[in-house]
This record gives sequence, C-alpha cells and structure tokens, in this order.
Amino acid sequence: MPFYRAAYRCVHTTTWLQPFYILTLNILDLDEKGKPGPVSWSESKVLSLSQFRSQAFKDLQSRVRIQSPSQDDVKQAWGVPELRQKPDLYLLSESALPTSEEATLSANLVAPERYIDTHTTYYFNQKKPFSGSANGTIALNEEGIATSVNAQTEDTTFSSIMSTLSVSDLITSAAGLAIALVGGPKPKYAFELQITTRVVQHIDSQPQNGSVPPCNPVAADDYVKGNMNVQIVDADQAPKPKADDKTSKPGAGNK
Repeated sequence: MPFYRAAYRCVHTTTWLQPFYILTLNILDLDEKGKPGPVSWSESKVLSLSQFRSQAFKDLQSRVRIQSPSQDDVKQAWGVPELRQKPDLYLLSESALPTSEEATLSANLVAPERYIDTHTTYYFNQKKPFSGSANGTIALNEEGIATSVNAQTEDTTFSSIMSTLSVSDLITSAAGLAIALVGGPKPKYAFELQITTRVVQHIDSQPQNGSVPPCNPVAADDYVKGNMNVQIVDADQAPKPKADDKTSKPGAGNK
C-alpha cells in the first residue's frame, strides 16, 4: 500500500496592501435649533491610495472644515478631475505592485512551510513467512500519511505532528464623522464627509528550489516575481486613518 510523508521547505512570501477609500459627501438641512435633519444632497465615490494622498483631497478636507463654507465651493472641490473615480481602479497586476503608487509593502519574508511530498512514494509490505499466514494493516490520514502500521509480530506506530501557522492582518475601518458646528451666523445646512477604508491583500508566494529550513532571509528589495502562487483577499478590517490628514470635520454654512 503506498503512502507519503510530510516534509518542510522554505517559501518566499511577499504581501502587499492595496487600500480603497469609500467617500460619501452629504449635505444636511438644519432645523431652527441647529440640529441636522434630512440629507438634501449626497454622493459617493471610491478613491485609490494615490488619490487619497493627493493635494486635491487635502483641499476638499479644507473646504469642508472652514466656517460657513458655500455649497458651490465644496461641490467644486469634490468634483475636481483628480478625485474622479478611476475606471481601472481595481485592475492592478502582481508584476506592477513593487512600483505602484496604489499599494504598500506589508511583509517580505522567507519561512518554513510544511507540505506533503508526493514526489516520493513509500510502500507498506508485509513479509509472508515460509509457512502459515501473515497480515498487516496501515492507517492513513486524509493527507495520505501513514499514522499507524500493524503487523502480526510487531506493532509500529508513526506519529505525524502537524502545526499550522495562521497569520492574519487585522485591519480596523474608519467610521463616519459627527457634525461639528462652529460659531458665527446661524447655519442652515451642514456638511458630512464619511470615509470608509477597505484593504485588499495581495499574497504572492514561491517555494525556493532545493531550500530547506533553516531558511535564509532575502534582500529588502527582493520580492516574489515570475512564476508564483497568488492570493488576493479582502481584509476584514482596515487601519484607522490619522486625524490630521485622513479625516475631515464637517462644516456648516448659510444658504
């Protein structure tokens, strides 16, 4: 009966983070007491990392923050060409990641990986005596690894210790902003700029030919390239933006 064994190899893995920023700009009418009422105007768009870092986005934040901004000024800053949603926003090839402005390096490491060596097949044989009978049994797990072998005259048990290293990048998401009204003339409307961050992980991995633990590190700029295994996953949570350049306090103004 054939069976396999577990082995270890060194695997080079490069992880990139590609964030997306969902922006929603709301204009809310205020009642006589200055409390926000229904939304009179709303629009949403998705920005890339380079757009989120752009001067155009900083200008939009400044317009929303100032006292009594006009709707025309805020809408003009919102609609500039630099902040228009890109048609190819989600199309980013793995080969373009190292030089792209839309992704950042998260990890670049070489680590041992447990795998099932299917290139080498082992067989369990029971020698039959000159006379009489012989019997033997072999138990295999779901991976095809022998976990126990029993013969008539001996009992040999092979134990397979399996360890799995699970690493997940937990990312928290930015929440909507509360409305802060400043002094001056009694406003009749307020702005609300909501920012939600979503992050996509690009996990590129490649076994190092003939390399077994202990594994040697790679150069800082030696990323996985060429023939690779690719995983693209949507992170559950995203990092919270910094208050100084990634959030905007909504302003208020008069009609």
